[in-house]
Amino acid sequence: MAGGRPKAVIDWVIVDAKLEAGCSGAEVAAFLGLDKKTIYERCVTDKEMPFSEYLQHKRAKGESLLREKQFHKAMGYTDTGDNTLLIWLGKQRLKQTDIKAKDIENTVDNYLDRIKTKDFSKDDYKPKAVPGPGGKEQPVEAESERADKVHDSGTAARNG
Repeated sequence: MAGGRPKAVIDWVIVDAKLEAGCSGAEVAAFLGLDKKTIYERCVTDKEMPFSEYLQHKRAKGESLLREKQFHKAMGYTDTGDNTLLIWLGKQRLKQTDIKAKDIENTVDNYLDRIKTKDFSKDDYKPKAVPGPGGKEQPVEAESERADKVHDSGTAARNG
């Protein structure tokens, strides 16, 4: 037997649980009392994939479990779990956000004011292109461009 340290025992069930909970490789290593390099290298030999890929897989599973827990709580399938933490974790891990009623109200009020005053000068009311010959899109001309063409064609016809 060659000299040196004995091979570190890694409990992958614990590693998986920690990664699913959102821990980093360094945090998992510290919890197990190992150097992070040890976990990274052993992941390649034990799990046959780089640690970064393994981490992504386990984090995705953790996010799926969180989303499922939120769903079960919302549907009344369970009474367990803390609502505040489910909301907080959803915002942190799943990028969920609150839609502020005031923001919606301001947006609706803005559109209603523009409709009432017939202020349709904003670009979001005008199509950028329309179907043309052969189904190809063609840009929409501004009112002033169309008026200029009509004026120019009438002048050309009279002078022609």
